[in-house]
Amino acid sequence: MDLTTRLEIEGMMCQASCGATVESALNDVIGVESAEASYARSEAIVKWRSDTLKNENLLVDAVEAVGFGASIKFGTRILKLSIQGMMCQASCGTTVRSALLGVKGCRSAQVSYPLGCAEVEIDENVNENDLVQAVEAVGFDAAVLYTNDKNISLLDTTQAATTPIATMTTKNEMLAKSEVAVRGTLTRQVAQSIKTQVEACRGVRRCDMSLGAARMILSHEPSCNVATLCRTLQLRGCENISLQMIDDDDDDDDDNQKVIYLGVEGMSCAACSSKVERALKKLEFVDEAAVSSTTHRAKVIMNESLGSKEESEKILIDTIHSLGFKGWLQKKNAKGMGTEEASAAEVQSWLNTVIMAALCTVPLFLIKLCSNNSAFWKQDFVCALSRQTLFEALLGVLTILAVGSKFAVNAFRGIATGNWGMDLLVTTATGIIFGYSMLTLFDCCLNEGGHEHAMFDTAATLLLFVSLGKYLEAAAKKKASGAIAALLRMQPKYAVVLTDVYHDPLEELSEDDEHFYRTLVSSSDTTTSVRPCAELRPGDIVLVEPGGAAPTDGIVAASLSARREAFLDESAMTGESLPVRKVRGDSVFGSSVNRSSAFVQLITQTGAKSAIAQIARIVQDAQLAKAPVQEYADAVASVFTPAILTLALITFLFWYFVATTGMIFSLDARTPFLFALLFGVSVVVVACPCALGLATPTAVMCGTAVGASRGILIKGGDVLEQAGSVDVVVFDKTGTLTTGKPKVTDLIPFSRTCSSEIDASDDASSLFLLRCAASAELNSEHPVGKAIVALSHERSAHSFPVESSETVPGQGVTAILSNGLGSVCVGSLNMVCEILDDPKQSDLIAQIAARLRREAKTVVVCAHEEKKKWYALGVFGIADAPRPEAKHTLAALQKYLKCQVRMLTGDHETTAHAIAKQIGLEPNSVVAGVKPAEKAAYISKLQRIGPKRPESVLNFFGNCFSTKKKPAARTQNTTIDGCIVAMVGDGVNDSPALATAHVGIAIGGGTQVAIEAADVVLIKSDLRDILVTLHLAQVVKRRVRFNFLWATCYNLMLIPLAAGALYPTTGTRLPPAAAALCMAFSSVSVVCSSLALKLYEPPRIFSDEENHSAASFNINEDGTCSWLRTCIKNIRFKCRIWLFALTGIHFYSKFDNIENPSADHHDSDFAISSNSKDKNFRLSRTSSGSGADETYGLNLV
Repeated sequence: MDLTTRLEIEGMMCQASCGATVESALNDVIGVESAEASYARSEAIVKWRSDTLKNENLLVDAVEAVGFGASIKFGTRILKLSIQGMMCQASCGTTVRSALLGVKGCRSAQVSYPLGCAEVEIDENVNENDLVQAVEAVGFDAAVLYTNDKNISLLDTTQAATTPIATMTTKNEMLAKSEVAVRGTLTRQVAQSIKTQVEACRGVRRCDMSLGAARMILSHEPSCNVATLCRTLQLRGCENISLQMIDDDDDDDDDNQKVIYLGVEGMSCAACSSKVERALKKLEFVDEAAVSSTTHRAKVIMNESLGSKEESEKILIDTIHSLGFKGWLQKKNAKGMGTEEASAAEVQSWLNTVIMAALCTVPLFLIKLCSNNSAFWKQDFVCALSRQTLFEALLGVLTILAVGSKFAVNAFRGIATGNWGMDLLVTTATGIIFGYSMLTLFDCCLNEGGHEHAMFDTAATLLLFVSLGKYLEAAAKKKASGAIAALLRMQPKYAVVLTDVYHDPLEELSEDDEHFYRTLVSSSDTTTSVRPCAELRPGDIVLVEPGGAAPTDGIVAASLSARREAFLDESAMTGESLPVRKVRGDSVFGSSVNRSSAFVQLITQTGAKSAIAQIARIVQDAQLAKAPVQEYADAVASVFTPAILTLALITFLFWYFVATTGMIFSLDARTPFLFALLFGVSVVVVACPCALGLATPTAVMCGTAVGASRGILIKGGDVLEQAGSVDVVVFDKTGTLTTGKPKVTDLIPFSRTCSSEIDASDDASSLFLLRCAASAELNSEHPVGKAIVALSHERSAHSFPVESSETVPGQGVTAILSNGLGSVCVGSLNMVCEILDDPKQSDLIAQIAARLRREAKTVVVCAHEEKKKWYALGVFGIADAPRPEAKHTLAALQKYLKCQVRMLTGDHETTAHAIAKQIGLEPNSVVAGVKPAEKAAYISKLQRIGPKRPESVLNFFGNCFSTKKKPAARTQNTTIDGCIVAMVGDGVNDSPALATAHVGIAIGGGTQVAIEAADVVLIKSDLRDILVTLHLAQVVKRRVRFNFLWATCYNLMLIPLAAGALYPTTGTRLPPAAAALCMAFSSVSVVCSSLALKLYEPPRIFSDEENHSAASFNINEDGTCSWLRTCIKNIRFKCRIWLFALTGIHFYSKFDNIENPSADHHDSDFAISSNSKDKNFRLSRTSSGSGADETYGLNLV
C-alpha cells in the first residue's frame, strides 16, 4: 500500500509562515506520520503511518480550515486497452486515437491495429470506464487493461512481438524463457487480455499464448522473477483466472523425484569413483549410488527418510567437495545432463597441459642435443654450474610448477581423504626425480661436484608422456560417450506450429479431424509461427515439411499427399533407414525425417518424456550401472597404489643392496643410489590402475551406445554381463512370436431360443454376441480383446454401457452391464465353462474349440448372465499369424548362439503346438495353458535346474576375474546352479516373468508395464533384434574380459621389466621416461579396444519374405569341412587376442559373420573364402608331404 499522499496547495505566499502553517495543520490529522509543505512547488507531501488507513479527505479539510485551498494531486499512469473490431491502422486506428484523446485527463494515446490494443497516458483520477465508453461510442469494443509502469511503451511491445524468439535484445542482453500454466476457463478474448496484461509487466518482452494447451511461454529479462509475477499479478477482467509457473522438473514422474543426478569433476581413475561412491552410500538418506569416472556423473537414489530435497542435495555436494572433487547438481532433461560439456572440458584441459609440457620439454631436448658439441653450453656460468645445467633446471622447475602441480594438488588432496590413485604415483615419481636433481645441483654448488646426474629432462619427459596419455584417454572416452550427444543433436531446433489450434492428445483422431487439418493447412488464411521445439507442449499441432524432421513424439494427424500417407525415416531411433509408412493415428518418433509429402503432427510427448530423451536417460543410466566383473577392478584399484609403492621401495632396496655389495659391476656410470633409484621410479611410473578401471565402463559405454543406435536399449552393464551368458530364451506367444494383431476369423453365435444349437444365420444373435463381448473388452489392453473391439467397430455393433469390470489375468474379463442387462463373461474355455449352467453347452463349446485350435486359432467364449443364470452366447475364433522373422530367429538362436528356446503361453496346448509347428519349435519346447504367476514359476524352475551350455574359454577367464561365477536371479528362491534365462514378452501378464528372469526383454510395441519391468527394450519390435542383443552382449562381454586380460598381463609383464628383471642378463633397463610412455599406452589401448566395438556388425538373419536361409552354411558334411569348422573355432580365439594386440583393429568380428562361404580341398591345401559385400578373406592350411609340418595362413583379400 502506498503510504504517501500529494496535495496541491493554493494561496501560500511564503515558506516560513504559510508553509509552516500548512505543515502544522497536516501533522495534526490522525494517522499522519510527517508532512512537508513546499511553497516553491505549491504542494505538500504527507506520509501516513502503516498502522492506519489513509483518509485523504481529512487532509483537504485540515488545509482549508487554516485558510488555504487544497486538492489531491494525482500522478499519471499508463493504461492499456484491448480494442476489437479495427480493420486497418489508417482509418480505424486514427478514429480510436481521436476518441481517446477527447477524454478529459488523457495526455497521450497510441493505437496499434496489428496488436489490437491501445496505450494511453492518463491522470490517476481519470475513470477507466470513460475511456471504454469513448471507444465504444465510435463503434469498437474495448476492454480495460492497465499498468503503473511508465517505462513500457507500445513501441517496445510491438518490437518485442515482432522479434523472433531466442534473439538478442538491446544491449546484447539474452532473454530468459519461462513457462506459465493458465488455470481457469479460457476464451479467445480472455486469452488476448491475459497476453496483453502480462506483456505490460516490467521485464516481460514477449508472451506466446497457447489457447488449447492453456499455457504461455514468456520471454523476459533474466532479472524478472516470473514466479513472483504469477503470484502478485492481478488480472483485470479475468477474476477467475490464475497463473502458475511450471518448473522444468514438474513433468518428471513421481518415482523419479527421489533420484538425483550429480556432475563430478576431478576423478582420474577407478579408485576415485569408488571413493566417491562409498562416501555417498554411507549417507543415511541414500539407498543406492553409482559413480562413473568415465562420464563424470553420479546417480543417487534416496530413501523414504529423505527430508528436504534441497537440503539433501546440498549434503551430497558437500560430501563430494569434502573428498577433494567438484560436484554440482544436474537437471534431468533431454540435453544430455552436461556429459558432453564435461568431456569436452576434460579434453581441453589435458590438451592445454600437453601443450605446456611440450613447450618445456622440447627446449630441454634441444639444449641437450646442442650441448654435445658446443663449448658455450658446457661453460660454467655460476657456482660451477654450466649454462646447460642451469637452463635445464629452470625449465624443469617451470615444468613442475605448470604441469606437475596439477598432479600434485590431486595427489595431496587424495592423501588427505584416503584416496591413493594414479596422481599419487605420478607425483611420487616426478617428485623423487626432481628432488634428486635439485640435491645434485646443491651438491655441485657447495662441493663443486659433478652435475651430470641431474635429470630434469627425465622429469619433464615423464610429465609430458603421462599428460599425453591422459589427453588421448580423455579424447577416446569423449568419442565413446558421444553417441548419445549425437542422438540428441539430431533433434530439430524449431517447429512450424499452427497458431490457435489445439487437440487433446488423449482423444482419438477421427476422419473428420484429418479432413479439418488438411483443409486448414491448405487455406491461405491459416497462420503459422516458428517456435523452438523446447517450447512445444502436448496438444500442439505442427506442420512437418518434406525433408524436415518431426520435432518430438506425436501422432500423424493428417497427410497432405493424395494417398493420405507419409513415409518417415526412423533411423535416428531404430537404426533402420528404410522409410516406414505412416497414416492417420500412427505414432511418430521425434527426429524422424519426412521422406514424402508434408504432414500434420499432433504433439503427444515433449521434453524429458519424449522417446529420444528417455533413450538418452536409459543409456546414460546404463553407463552408470556397474557390471559384476567391475568388482574385480574396484578391489584391485583400492590396493593398487599402496602395493606399487611398496613394490617400488622393495625394488630400490634390492638394487641398492646389490650395487653397494658389488654383486653387479656395471652401474650405468651412476652412483649406487641413483642406479637403484631409477629402478624404483620406473616401477612407480609404469604401473597404472586406470587400465583396469576403464576395462568395463568404456566397453559398457560403447556397447550400450551401439545398441541404442540399432534400436536396442540395454539398461546397464550388469544386464550386458548376464545377457552375454544366456542359456535359455523363453518367448511369450501372443504379440511376441506372433504379430500381436489378431483378427477374428470365426464368429459362432448360439441360438437364444435353443442355446445348444449353432445359429449361423441369425444376425440378431451375432450382433448381440458381439455387443456383449465388446462391452467387456472395451478397455482391454490384450491383443485378443482389441481384435473383438475392432470387429465390433467394423460391424457398427455399439457396446452396452458398463457399470464395472474385473480382469482375471491370463483368463479373461467379467463386466456388469448397466440398465439391468446382467453380466458378461469373456475369456478362456475353462473360465467360462466353469460358470455355465447347461452342461450341453460346455460339450458343444469343447467340440468347436478343438476344431479351431487345430487351425492354430485362439478360442474365446462369451457368456451372459440373466436372471442369475449363465448361458453361452457364442465362440470367437481368433487367428494371430506368426511374425515372418520368427522361424529364422529361433533357428539362429539355437544354431548360432547355442541357446535353447522355449515358448510359454496361456493359450491352449493345441493352439500353441500349431503355432510352434509353423515357427519350427519342437513340441517338448512348448509350455501352454499357464497363468502369469505360473510363468514366473516356470522361469524360476529353469533358473534352478535348467540345462547349461559348456563354458567357453573366455567365460572361464572372466569367471576367474569376477567375484561371482554366475549372476544370481532377481528372485530369492533361485540359485546360481541352473542356467541363465532370458524372457521375451510384451504384455502386462508377462511382467512377472520379465522381472523374474535374469534378462527381461520387452518388445517396443508392448505395454508400459512390460517395458518398465524389462532389462532390454527393443524399439523396432523385430525379433531379429533379440539375436542382435544377445550377440552384442557376448561381444561386449568378451571385450570386457579381453580388456581385463590385456590390462592385467600388461602390468604383470611391465612391472618386472621396470624392476630390472632383464638387467642381469641383458644389461638393459626401462628408463622412467619410457615407463611413462608405457603407462600412458596401457589406458589408451584399453579405451581404443572398447572403441573398436563401434565397428560391430550384427549377424544377418533373413525372413521368408527375403528368400534367404538363416544362419546356414552351404558346406557339405564331410571330413574336410568338419576339419575346417574345427580349425576356424580353434584359430578364432587366438586371432582375437594376437591380431588385436598387434594391429588394434576389431578384426575378429569378421569370423562371426561368414556369408555364402565356399570350401575347396586340393590334396594338402585347404582354403575357405567369403564373397560378402564388405569383407573377403581366406584361411588356409599348407602341410608338407610327410604331414609333420603345417603352416596356417589368414589372408585379407
